[in-house]
Amino acid sequence: MDNVTPIILAVLALLGNCGWLVSAKKYRQEIKKARVEANREEFNLSSEYVKEFKEQVYNPLASELQKLRSAIDKVTTCRYYPECPVLKEMHEATNNNLELPGDTEAPAK
Repeated sequence: MDNVTPIILAVLALLGNCGWLVSAKKYRQEIKKARVEANREEFNLSSEYVKEFKEQVYNPLASELQKLRSAIDKVTTCRYYPECPVLKEMHEATNNNLELPGDTEAPAK
């Protein structure tokens, strides 16, 4: 009987450790699954932000830029083309390091 008790205690300790190892593995899998889900949620939010940015900012800006390009392409057909004050101001702004009307700072040189 004296020889059986240490063996039983050793078996019980071994079974206890096996249970701990199994639960630790399960815990690591749950953590990995939570990280994957968090990454997926972050990606979905990023996609929504990009979509909203395109709708609210990019598309209207691209439309206005297209209108500006169209107007600039037609500028040579204007009867006031040789003395056009807007065109002259744009040309001067380009030559002065892109200083636009209303800028209060002097151009960097």
